[in-house]
Amino acid sequence: MRAHVGDQLVVGADRVGIVVGVPAADGSPPYIIKWQKDGHIAMVLPDQYSRIIPAGERVAAWEQAAAGEQAAGEPVTSGGTRQALGGTPEAAE
Repeated sequence: MRAHVGDQLVVGADRVGIVVGVPAADGSPPYIIKWQKDGHIAMVLPDQYSRIIPAGERVAAWEQAAAGEQAAGEPVTSGGTRQALGGTPEAAE
């Protein structure tokens, strides 16, 4: 897992943060994260349930809602598909 400043870190289904610092030159963890829900800044060593969303890509709406954010637009996964309400992936438009 490699990250850059501006990427988003999603931990589980309820924590979303922005990467504000990457101390290691190769982009490896730990990362300095500003949690979007409360603005707390912490150094984080992500676990196997965490994922990095590159800057410019949106976090899925259900993850934003779980993190206490207001969702904007449709959720788009990194694979270029969106998740329909029935759970079936559809091609992104």
